[in-house]
Amino acid sequence: MSTEYHIEKTIKSPQAAVLCLVETEKGQLLASGGADGVYLWNTKTGKQLRRPGGGGFRGDTTAMTWIRGEDDADEVMIYGTLRGYLICWKQIKDTTDFEELYCLHIGSATKITVLDFDPPLTRSQCVYACNFAKCINTCIA
Repeated sequence: MSTEYHIEKTIKSPQAAVLCLVETEKGQLLASGGADGVYLWNTKTGKQLRRPGGGGFRGDTTAMTWIRGEDDADEVMIYGTLRGYLICWKQIKDTTDFEELYCLHIGSATKITVLDFDPPLTRSQCVYACNFAKCINTCIA
């Protein structure tokens, strides 16, 4: 086993500092989050993908996770923000584009610090979002 690391590809963030990074389970997509919102890339080509609009007023992106159902070929990303929003983007079938499925406001001044996904035992997919004071869970049927 090699202990050497090498740069495989360099992907530049649009402008602001990156606060969180997350790659899909199969490594095909990379998402970055920070003060300038969420950006998506194809990891093979390094090409930036189109993303849904409307994220700027929700605050810096502070936590992210990818989720996937057993029978769903499309990727779903959940991210949380500095202002307490939990947002869900889903890949549009047979494309590399994403659409916003929902936006849940947990509360003002409620920075989401951690997101985790519980793989489904049933058809529901549950995401746990935590801040400094509490954890909540939300399930997608």
